[in-house]
Amino acid sequence: MISTLAKVTNSLKSTAAVIAALFMLTSVMPLYAGEIEAGRLSETDTDAGAAARPADISSFSVLPFGFYTSDTGIAVGCMSVWDRRRSQEGDSLQLFGSATYTWMRQAELSFGADYAWREDRNRVEMEGGFFNTPSVFYGVGQVDGVEETYTVQKVEGRGTAFFRLYRSLFAGPAFDFKAGTYTGIETGSLIELYTGQEGSSEHSVGAGCTFMWDSRSDPLYPDSGMLLLVKPLLFPQDWNSGPAFQRIELDVRSFFALNDEVTLALRGYAVAGFGELPFMYLPQLGGLFVGRGYPYGRYQDSNLAAVQGEVRWKMTPRWGLTLFAEAGEVAAEAADFSLEEIKPGIGAGVRFAVSPPSEAHIRFDVGLTPDSFGVYITLMEAF
Repeated sequence: MISTLAKVTNSLKSTAAVIAALFMLTSVMPLYAGEIEAGRLSETDTDAGAAARPADISSFSVLPFGFYTSDTGIAVGCMSVWDRRRSQEGDSLQLFGSATYTWMRQAELSFGADYAWREDRNRVEMEGGFFNTPSVFYGVGQVDGVEETYTVQKVEGRGTAFFRLYRSLFAGPAFDFKAGTYTGIETGSLIELYTGQEGSSEHSVGAGCTFMWDSRSDPLYPDSGMLLLVKPLLFPQDWNSGPAFQRIELDVRSFFALNDEVTLALRGYAVAGFGELPFMYLPQLGGLFVGRGYPYGRYQDSNLAAVQGEVRWKMTPRWGLTLFAEAGEVAAEAADFSLEEIKPGIGAGVRFAVSPPSEAHIRFDVGLTPDSFGVYITLMEAF
């Protein structure tokens, strides 16, 4: 009990420090958010409205940021964004890069690009980066009592093109790759069965397609609409360090406005793996997106299924409250899913709007499970 209370106390102290830092940053971030918001084009512009569109916008911003999770500790970083929006051509290009370092000595250099044309009817999105990540291995499948440390140094990238087929229906090609080296692997440890011995490397390259229906009222904080995403990827043996495998990702989100201030948000998320998935491609339950309250990667296997529900209450233009409940499970085969192995979690959070009326939020969530808890302070919603 004393150990648990000490952990809670330390988390609360770190949380208070991060909250203070994040609110100091909000004096800088609205300058960028407001500038971008002023240049946004609407898909429902009429010809008359087109004549009144804002002039072309080109801007470059450098922003400090910070966040906290139970898995990373306090993290600090810097992001640079170059944004160009041309009203007459109806296209936009955004390039961004960031560097992050955490209390747990995790380092990240990432980049991304987002190009849209025909007034957002078509879009290409790409992201990637280098990651040096000390981590904890809890086993694969329904395993308890395993905590082994290791480090992975990896390079990864992914990209998708979306072409509007009909109204809110989009489709296009997609690719994904990861390559990494494992260190800190002790001889005879359980993780050695999945990563290989000290210094072992693996790489995988896959290609496929993405189908998406997106009728959400807002991509950041919707109060109505639906997102349906299906992403099948093939990883041929000639492109991998191991055998061929396939992976299908399904993401379904629905949003319902209960009144002017309260929104019900629901999500179903699943990943199905076929063949022998390499360790880096095992879907994971736990962390700040799926399975809040469980440590990041607490449960992982070839297949994952999870459901999430949130009640979001916007109390004022800047402040909001969120209550959430989640449940998920991992399994080696789809037939192995069992109600007895479902991992539940509940929690609550506070939201702070960075620059109203923009819907970009700082979120402060606390997730509770039968075995653990997690604290998360970061930007954007879990889904």
